[in-house]
Amino acid sequence: MKIAIISDLHSNLEALTAVRHELDKEAVEQIYCLGDILGYNANPKEVLQMVREMNALSIAGNHDHAAVGLMSADSFNLVAKEAVLWSGTQLSEEEIEWVKNLPLVREVGEITFVHATPHHPEEWGYVLTRSHADVAFKSLKTRLCFLGHSHLPCLFEENEGLVFSEAGTVDLKKESRYIINVGSVGQPRDGNPKASYVLYDSQTNQVHFKRVEYDLPLTQKKVLDVGLPGFLAERLAMGR
Repeated sequence: MKIAIISDLHSNLEALTAVRHELDKEAVEQIYCLGDILGYNANPKEVLQMVREMNALSIAGNHDHAAVGLMSADSFNLVAKEAVLWSGTQLSEEEIEWVKNLPLVREVGEITFVHATPHHPEEWGYVLTRSHADVAFKSLKTRLCFLGHSHLPCLFEENEGLVFSEAGTVDLKKESRYIINVGSVGQPRDGNPKASYVLYDSQTNQVHFKRVEYDLPLTQKKVLDVGLPGFLAERLAMGR
């Protein structure tokens, strides 16, 4: 079975559209969305609609919760707070309820899908280091865990210290457990502005880290046109 995992779309319609076109070429049986559909960029409503059109099995991220009032945005920096609160104003009541009903975690067979961490997902912690991964592995009940939140594509293998952060293919060991960050579709932060996502093939036991170009200037223009902070447009080109 081949599945696609996307995360941290952040209202970037051009990036999600480019990823969707790539997925249409693949024999993907299911798409999972790991949250943060909303925030930062100019098309929250359209991105949410596309996620639903793609029949992506979705979970909630912290920006989603903040946008629909399930948590305060006061812990966000001022730029992120302005964008996420604006995102919420663009949604219909039905769309807000849809977001509110998203789970924080999905477990499907040997895989856990979560936005932040498998332990205390509601605390929105990060898996960025070996020590973070070790804590996460202790609570993990499945062989694989796909997550997002940091916008940094990487892979941790239990007890091995492997960190993989470049686009490419990784052969998974059947006897090992893995935590895999799929990066960000809508706002990459690893120095590469291309949209990031992951394909997992259970038949070949491989994870494919993918990158795709999108119409970045159009996304930047939209951010400015709706009156969001210019920094949000600038950072897209830097991949930061």
